Parts: sequence; C-alpha cells; structure tokens
Amino acid sequence: MTAPERGTGRAIAIVGGGFGGTALATSLLRRGVGDVAVHLVEPRPQPGWGVAYGGAEPWHILNVPADRMSPWDETPLDFLDWAKARGPTLGWPQAAAAGPQTYLPRRLFGHYVQARFEEARQAAAGNGPRLHLHRGSVSSIGRYDGGFILTLAEGGAISAGQVVLATGFRPPGWPFAVVGNSPRLVRNPWAPDALAAIGRNDSVLLVGTGLSMVDMIYSLSARGHRGKVTAVSRHGLLPRVHGAAEERPPLIAETDAAKGVVHSLRLFRRAVAEGAADWRSAMDALRPHIDGLWRTLSPVEQDRCRRHLKPFWEVHRHRMPAESADLLLQRQARGLLEVKPLRVRKVEVSETGVQVNGGFFFDHLVNCTPPAAPLGAEADPLAKALLAAGLVRPHRTGAGFDVEPDGAIRDAEGQPVAGLFTLGPPRCGYAQETTAVPHIKPQLSELTRLLLGKAGHCSRL
Repeated sequence: MTAPERGTGRAIAIVGGGFGGTALATSLLRRGVGDVAVHLVEPRPQPGWGVAYGGAEPWHILNVPADRMSPWDETPLDFLDWAKARGPTLGWPQAAAAGPQTYLPRRLFGHYVQARFEEARQAAAGNGPRLHLHRGSVSSIGRYDGGFILTLAEGGAISAGQVVLATGFRPPGWPFAVVGNSPRLVRNPWAPDALAAIGRNDSVLLVGTGLSMVDMIYSLSARGHRGKVTAVSRHGLLPRVHGAAEERPPLIAETDAAKGVVHSLRLFRRAVAEGAADWRSAMDALRPHIDGLWRTLSPVEQDRCRRHLKPFWEVHRHRMPAESADLLLQRQARGLLEVKPLRVRKVEVSETGVQVNGGFFFDHLVNCTPPAAPLGAEADPLAKALLAAGLVRPHRTGAGFDVEPDGAIRDAEGQPVAGLFTLGPPRCGYAQETTAVPHIKPQLSELTRLLLGKAGHCSRL
C-alpha cells in the first residue's frame, strides 16, 4: 500500500454519486477554496442520478412537491425555478407552468442535480476546489496515518483525510423463500429492462403495496399492459393521497414520546379527532421532529414501533400524488388491479409460471419490497469489507449504519471513526426521516460545514 500524498487532510472522498453524493460534492465545490480536493467515485456514466432518478421512466413522477425539492437552504425554490426554465427544453413543456405544489417528473430532477453539479464544477475550475471524478467503485477502505486509502475495484487508489459513504439504497432482497430462478422473477424492479419479459396479457404479482408498487403500475400501464395485476403486502395498505396541508405545531413532544408509543399514538389521534389539525397537517408537522422523538423512545419502544406501527406510519407519511391515486382507481375499476393483504412466505418458479404459498399462480412476480439493509445479508462488497475490517457496525435495529448524530460512523467497538461519515439512507435506524430530499437536505448542510471546517478551508458557511 502506498503512503498518502501530502495534503491528504485537505482531500475529501465521496463514495457514491447518486443524489446525496453529488449534492454534497456540489456544496463542497461551491463553498470550499482552492486547496481542498474533492474526489467523487461513481460507477455510472454521469453523477447525480442514482437509483431513484436514473432508474426512473419518463412517466414516473416525484412524490414530493416541487417547492420542497431544492437541496440548498439558501435557495429553497431552486428546483422549481430551474424546472420552469429548463424543463421545456428537456422534453417536459408542462414544467413551464409548474407551481409550488406540482409533482414534476423524477427524471427532470435527475437532470437538475446533474446540471447544478456541472455548474459548480465549472465555477470551481479556476481557483476553487479541485474535483477528481472517478468512474468506478471502491472495493475497500483502510486507515493510514490519520487518513484513509480507498482502493478502487478497477485499479488504483485514492488518499483522503475524510471519507463520506453516500451509497444510497441497496436493491431489495428476497424477504421470503424462493425456489428456482427465472426471468419470471424480478428481484430488482429498478434494474434495466426489469419488466421486459412481461407480456401485455400476463398476470403479475407485485409484492409490496408502497410507492415502488405505484411506480411499477405506471411502468406497466405505459407499456400497454392489460393483464391482471395483484398487489399484496402484509396489511394490504396503499399510500395515502397528498392534499392540502397547513403549517401546525407538532402534536407530540419528546416528553410524550418518553412515555411510549401507545401513549403518543393515543395523544396524536385524540388531537386530530378534536380538530387540532387535519391528519395531513399533523403528519407534516411531525416531520422535522420525528428523529428527536424516535431517539427519545427506549429500545423496547423503538422495536414495538417498527413491528406494529411502521406500516401505518409509512402510508400516511410517504403519500402519493392525486394523479397516481387516479391511475390506481382506473385500473381497479377496469378489473386490472387488485390490492389485498397477503404475507408471501414461499415462491416456487418454473418455466410455466410462479407459484406463491403453494396455491396462487401468476405469470410473473415483481419484488416491490423495501431496500435491503446496507450491512445485512445483501450488503455490497465494500460494506462487507468495512465490516470485516471493523470500521463499521450495523445499527441496533439492523436498518443502517451505527452513527453519531452528525453522521460519523461508529466502528465495531461503538467508537466514532474520525473522518468517516455517511448520509442519507445508510443513517436509517438512527434516524427515521432520511430517505427523501427534504430529509437529506439538513444532513447536506451540516456535513458540508463539518467537512470544510475540519479541513480548515471554506469560503463562506
């Protein structure tokens, strides 16, 4: 292993060029100064897309209104203004008339993130931070003399004083037993051409009834699919529909959460029933405080919440636009969609079809369950290497990395690793609101200040 080059402490490496990693690199390029080096490692051809936007089809729309999609605190309407100006030239003429509550195409947001990154990159090319874009993946990370060596799977290494794992979501795993293998089973619905084998009249089982299922209905409809689609989950719950909401103070305080989940839920429901707020406003009022409430709960209460309350929380918190609900209703009315409760325990696949729980038959099955845990059985090679090296450990819930409040990663002994951070979905477990852009936005702001402050070189914060 070669020693880090001089100036390693001023080098920041970001592993992952999806939304989180690219937005962080953009912030560092905008706010850093000339002797800060930013290394961004991403295997895809262009940074800024990731799974959520790079895998989206033209008909997939955001589940967050345009006025809440800017990653930058100083320009909260940046995405909306950019989309109105640039959307028509990129093939979305309707974007010119977008308003704050418009749900714009997901791919348009991917273009936006990429565009802002390129602008920051060009602006820094003179005397700003130096950007090094590495197309590839990191196979291992080792500590060396107060810094880190990142080994690239394609060959070569990067020296850095600080590292951010912006690895995003893992593809979903199989949460049930699977016997056999066939293109009839779609394990990752976001893989290229994932639905290509599904014929127009084929029957399809979608396992999971959340927002990923809604996206698959869009994709099937756009392909002219007219076969029967059955969507199942343990409770058979669909995402609720977005609607007007007003700003309200939170109906639950940390002192309430300290008394447990049952007490807090009772208090919340009573307040809504008595007219303190409509349910949408009440849910949105909790969003900025939910992580503090979550950490107030004891481990026993957190586990109870995850077992019993989480499915109901998810469908109320992560809602779908009205146009998505209309599409589902139309397909249900035509007999093309059925949503029902069913726990899938075993799937057997053959050349002729897919058998579920020993009695239900379908032509195809599409896995719309949540992403796999980043440090679980479906962990990627880098995560497994970090686990083996003792540089990371799973959060107690198993949902993500064990981290400090600022995103610093804890090692196998539970101690923070100086200079090693994460943001976004890998913080799940410690934080409950860490998946969508509005959740990641404050992490970006805090991490930018932290990284440039430790590097000792920032222009304005």
